[in-house]
Amino acid sequence: MIGRVLGGTRVEEVFLDGDRWNLRTPRGVFPLPLTRSEFEAVKWGDAPDLLVGRTPFGPDQPNRVVAWQLARRPGTAEPATDADGLVRLTLKREAPLPFGMPLGTTLRVRQTRRYGQRLLRVETTRHLVWNETEHAYLRRGIEFTIADPLVLVPEQPVTYAFDVPITLERAKGILFGAPPYADYFWDIFDIGADRSGRLLALVIVSLTEPSVPAQTFPVYNVSSAGPYVHSTAAVPPVFPSSPNTFLWALIDLGQGAVVASTAEPVVTLTLAEATGPEPGLSVYLPDGRSGFLGRDTSIYHGGDRDGEVEGPGAWSFARFLPPSTTLLTVTEMRTDSGFRDVTLEGFLEPTLRAALADAGSRLHFEVTGTPTSHTYVYGCETFFPPTNCSAIRVAGTSWEVTAAPLELTDVVRARGAEGAERLALLADGRVFAWEPAAARADLRAAPGGEFAYLSAAAGRNALVTFGVFRPERISRAFVPLEGAGDAVSFDDPEIAFTVLAPDHLYHAPTGRFHRPATPPARLPLPAPLVEAPGTHPGDYHAIRLP
Repeated sequence: MIGRVLGGTRVEEVFLDGDRWNLRTPRGVFPLPLTRSEFEAVKWGDAPDLLVGRTPFGPDQPNRVVAWQLARRPGTAEPATDADGLVRLTLKREAPLPFGMPLGTTLRVRQTRRYGQRLLRVETTRHLVWNETEHAYLRRGIEFTIADPLVLVPEQPVTYAFDVPITLERAKGILFGAPPYADYFWDIFDIGADRSGRLLALVIVSLTEPSVPAQTFPVYNVSSAGPYVHSTAAVPPVFPSSPNTFLWALIDLGQGAVVASTAEPVVTLTLAEATGPEPGLSVYLPDGRSGFLGRDTSIYHGGDRDGEVEGPGAWSFARFLPPSTTLLTVTEMRTDSGFRDVTLEGFLEPTLRAALADAGSRLHFEVTGTPTSHTYVYGCETFFPPTNCSAIRVAGTSWEVTAAPLELTDVVRARGAEGAERLALLADGRVFAWEPAAARADLRAAPGGEFAYLSAAAGRNALVTFGVFRPERISRAFVPLEGAGDAVSFDDPEIAFTVLAPDHLYHAPTGRFHRPATPPARLPLPAPLVEAPGTHPGDYHAIRLP
């Protein structure tokens, strides 16, 4: 296919030289009536004569995207210029960023956590027997009995149910607001213009921390006078740390409408902490001490105090004893911790979900339980060394998220694609092609490597950069986004290649098309661009000559 069109094709570049945007062709360099001060970025649109640019984005900035029609001399591909030598541009479309625009998705959060504070209580009974020889009461037995715990804060569910509509709220734009961003932030990842001049933007949304206020509970400490409120514990709603990228959306800037979104209209996040067979114990106090509440009773046997019972005394704090290898009595308790159930539904729209599932991608959270067991010694018949001790063993399962659904790490719109919109997506290091209007998506390549990102997508192909860190090696993969062709990988340490519509692999330093191969095979066309000072590479496109 490449061989059939090379003779009638040339490449043009839009680039920056100082504060002036310029057009570079094989015939010369032509200044555009656009400055960097006014337009921070200028690039080619989908049509051969279409340019698109954006003003500076940020607070107190114009925040506009503009498309222009480039004039050419009749019957040629050469740009038409005015009396000052500037390329003639005609305003095609113009649109401000649509702040406040809904992105068509609402995050629905349903979450259950747990909170409580209970202290272990132990009754100690000492048996004192009269010894006639010693003329004293000697200890001849000790008993430890676990009493009902002191419930300072009853174990209870802490529930949250709230919705987060995803919009282009100005305060949550990464270039327009200031951190911390409540619930999520968004960013303009790319701009473009289709063949009709419709202005488009690719938006990425990432979750942060929920803005819903945390429910609070008292935290008790213990002094010689008894329990008292020491501080307050916040039990907030949480978002999982991954997937961090919540959605990608392609939007029509002029209409303020969503063209395509990777998420469904409602995404439901459900999290529930584990519930054990019995409430947990608070073995640590807020000041860091670890222990329990105890009180003593003494019973006298023989002598003139026979049958006398002294106590029980007041409850007071006692520290747990060092671990002992001679445990006489162990009381078992079971309590679980961590998030046991974590689900995310609607994270991917149906076509993408089916394609990624067919490719074996992980679409659910994986939660793993680890058995836990901690033994706390609260009393011994003898202390030096600890012998015939009594303890409580708290066993259970600690649950944690060990794997999250895949992350859509990169999305690029295929510029100049024929027909409806086409996007290339990178997920789990693999490249997928997605045509939202046709409800079609499929796996196209799996380049591998320790890192990967989408460098470009144009026409029927995408270019992926991937590699390893040590020893550093950077490779590229030319990936067809339609048809039966296979991806072709090659080394490109200088990041010198790009793809141009409809099917070209272009090497900027030599100005030549290359046939995708390992290594790429240089072709004799197109005509090279003239040498020019400025910032290169800029933005390239290929056009058919008249």
